[in-house]
Amino acid sequence: MVRYWSNDLGSLDKRKCKCGRTHARSVGGILGRADDMVIYKGAKFYPVQVEKVVRSFCELSDEFCIELTTDPRLSIDICTVVVECKREEDIPRIRPSLKKGLKEECQVTPEIKFVPFNTLERTTFKAKRIFDRRERKRGSIGG
Repeated sequence: MVRYWSNDLGSLDKRKCKCGRTHARSVGGILGRADDMVIYKGAKFYPVQVEKVVRSFCELSDEFCIELTTDPRLSIDICTVVVECKREEDIPRIRPSLKKGLKEECQVTPEIKFVPFNTLERTTFKAKRIFDRRERKRGSIGG
């Protein structure tokens, strides 16, 4: 079933498939939703990209969130990925790898905040992953 006006984002490939099929397809499936896109330091990324990296670490739970705030002194945006580590002693070992994975996948290096296991809300259906608390300048476009 094709859904129209859903704000789902994907890429359309009309080239002939290696298997011989000629119909258009969405390689990689749905990439994300337009309304879930994060713009940070000029880069655009989606929670599904962060999820891919977080879930690649067995030391972390599947739960995470993305917090967007503004540094009040410098007036710059800060992006923080909040994750749960199953064992606190694993944090120093996995922090560099997690940071590198997020940079490679999202093309930016967010801050990382570790919280105790079972701190983040568990989700049954669609999870709320983005918490945008940035200060908007008056008179700015989209603000």
